[in-house]
Amino acid sequence: MAEKKEINLGLSVAALVKEYPELKDILASLGFGEILQPLALRVMGSITTLPRGAKIKNIPLDEVLRTLQQAGYTVKGQEDARDEAQKTAAAARVQPLSVAELAASHPLRHLQDENTGLARLLSSIEKTAEGADGQTALSELRQLYVLYSHYGKKDNVIMPLLYRYGVTGPSQVMWNVDDEIKDELSAICRPLQEDSENFPIYKGRIMGLLQRIQDMIYKEEQVLFPLCLRFFTTEDWYQVDGDFDEFAPAFGAERQEWPDARAWLDARQQAISTEEILQTKITLPTGECTVGELRGIFALLPIDITFIDVENNVRFFLNEGHVFSRPQICLGQDVMNCHPPRIVPIVRNLVDDFRHKRRDHMTVARRIKGRPVMVKYQAVYDAQGTYIGTVEFVQDCQEILDSFKG
Repeated sequence: MAEKKEINLGLSVAALVKEYPELKDILASLGFGEILQPLALRVMGSITTLPRGAKIKNIPLDEVLRTLQQAGYTVKGQEDARDEAQKTAAAARVQPLSVAELAASHPLRHLQDENTGLARLLSSIEKTAEGADGQTALSELRQLYVLYSHYGKKDNVIMPLLYRYGVTGPSQVMWNVDDEIKDELSAICRPLQEDSENFPIYKGRIMGLLQRIQDMIYKEEQVLFPLCLRFFTTEDWYQVDGDFDEFAPAFGAERQEWPDARAWLDARQQAISTEEILQTKITLPTGECTVGELRGIFALLPIDITFIDVENNVRFFLNEGHVFSRPQICLGQDVMNCHPPRIVPIVRNLVDDFRHKRRDHMTVARRIKGRPVMVKYQAVYDAQGTYIGTVEFVQDCQEILDSFKG
């Protein structure tokens, strides 16, 4: 008698794959490839059901059910799954909460609080600019540099998550404008730092900059925030809250602890830090070590590492140096969705060169936040010379340079 194979749609993807390992190939053919990667399966796969995963990946649930049944599985929980899908669709037609109705600890409330502080600063700078006190204007303009943190939360955390839901418009517009605003701020402050008497020359540009920043506040609150409330799930917001830890608060808006998010993040961390995982041995040509030992070694490396696989997805990063912010929301994402649109062609061409062996590395040395930083992009090939990905190494070289002094 053939073994009875039964799929319970209420179980997690990880639980189903553990019971029926052959499911990995079936689910991969349906488009669930990302969640089936070992780390993703342990983390997201342990809290995601097939109906939920189908919604995230925009795969028709009926197609999933039909494929499973054709493969010989009996599917339980179909009606519950369809009811849940109908409830979700109905909920999507309901006007989502406004930001003001969210808990004070919610990430969007934090961004809005930052905008409130930013608006006050813009008003103060505008009043100062009406006079002729260049030194005071410069002092206030320097306070705008914390826009890097505010825009970083939006561009590096919110935007990649919107891409996951197929929402690309805001990123293609806002990210470029954010970069233009930061560039203009630097272009104005540099000559004023050299001589604040230059203030009258730059007064018009200052007023234009203030208006662009004010316009961006409006676009965030009237376009971006409602879009996020429409698409993001509770778990998405928990991840956003965790990734905001990478960025400092801005404009006097301190973040409030969100206990539910912290509990979810802690549970996810525990799922990838069990004793069984930490003691798993990794065998290499020159020896072996456990996952726990490897983590300990990685934590000591004075270098940041990011690996992009053959399909251009971000698979791994090590960010002990924090030269750049690395939100975990980027894991599993297309690397092109994790960069501002204006430099995506550069990234795409570099990876294409690596893939076709027109070159195998590129090194860039520049100052970032006043510190000397070396960035190296290196193609990765397997033993047969086949391209398998790209790795980025980032190192703050200040300590090295200081060691040669004297």
